Amino acid sequence: MVDARGKLFLGSTAIADAEMKSVLTRNVKIQEDGMVFIQADKNAPFSKIVDVLVAQKGAEIPQVGFVTDPDMKRLREGEL
Repeated sequence: MVDARGKLFLGSTAIADAEMKSVLTRNVKIQEDGMVFIQADKNAPFSKIVDVLVAQKGAEIPQVGFVTDPDMKRLREGEL
């Protein structure tokens, strides 16, 4: 998770930017699944999302997924 201020989390645990690659490398479930999911606040700095993608690649995790929370009002009104 990347929050609106650009802070990084794995689940509810805050992670320092410099630790992201090593945390992903050591995470058994992520390594077994070969996939990391990214969820970001709509106001999160895009550069932080890119940082997660760079760490994912560096940790040799082959797949990435994005978790979204669509704007349900716009979805119902057919705007999305």
